[in-house]
Amino acid sequence: MIKRILVTSAGGDIGGNIINILNKQKIIELCLTVTDINTHIFSEKLVDKFYQVSRTDSNEYLNEIKDIVILNKIDLIIPSSEQDILFFNMNREYFISNNVKLLINSDKIIKTFLDKLQTTLSLNEIDVKTPITYNLEHYNEELNFPIIVKAIKSTTSKLIKIVYNEQELKDCKQTITNKVDFIIQEYISTANDEYTTAIYRDTNISKVITFKRKLAGDKTGYAEIIHSKILEDYANKIADQFSLNGSINIQSRMFNGDYYIFEINPRISSTVYIRDYFKFQDLLWWICNILGIDYTSKVEEQDKNGIAVIGYTYNFYT
Repeated sequence: MIKRILVTSAGGDIGGNIINILNKQKIIELCLTVTDINTHIFSEKLVDKFYQVSRTDSNEYLNEIKDIVILNKIDLIIPSSEQDILFFNMNREYFISNNVKLLINSDKIIKTFLDKLQTTLSLNEIDVKTPITYNLEHYNEELNFPIIVKAIKSTTSKLIKIVYNEQELKDCKQTITNKVDFIIQEYISTANDEYTTAIYRDTNISKVITFKRKLAGDKTGYAEIIHSKILEDYANKIADQFSLNGSINIQSRMFNGDYYIFEINPRISSTVYIRDYFKFQDLLWWICNILGIDYTSKVEEQDKNGIAVIGYTYNFYT
């Protein structure tokens, strides 16, 4: 039976990776509809239908999505941006009541992990190590330089600034009027010691994969599979605490032989295509679980070693 799937923000890197995975997979027979705020996107010829829509914060967006869902008889919506996730979480009951499934995490997971301060507080409660974090409004210079200044909400701003001295901190504060919406965080190690850990869990399977990564701009440019019991234990502890039924992505850095988690993405992340290549197919597992498709017999053995370099992926077996 054909499944009708809608992917939002399809012009972004995550949306594009989702489209690529869905086009090459062999488990689900599907009709793929996508939306974006732009008039054209690079992948529009790879899908069955493309619609330009308004921004999620416009008054028109809900009605536009409703019309697309009804016209195309959509079974499942995959929001690929954080703004989209917030919108569909806020309107979750409407879609559920109309038999349209959503590929999003629980309300608790979304609200906690899209708030960097709440993420830190929640992880500290379960003895998961994080950088020391303060709200900018209440910060009294408790930390040694350098420090990190960033927006609390991932959807509020892309501002992330490393501050090296008191004058830079003073200058930074002067540019921020809404200090309550920002945090100051202990600076942990360097970008060369950054790791991304995905955990997927449902009633059938539970899997964890970690890459050591180097950034190219704000995206992963190089990723190498590593094996860390500490990060795997942290991932499972977080999944247990939040009753995970889906996929989340954990960002951490290593310092003095330990890992400090500084961010959790409560969604399919930008490394989803790399994970899929190495048989960690959390997108497909999640879709199948939601749609009631038997996929357990098709779960492939995960590749244990490999690297990926900006569009080129290599396997190394030992």
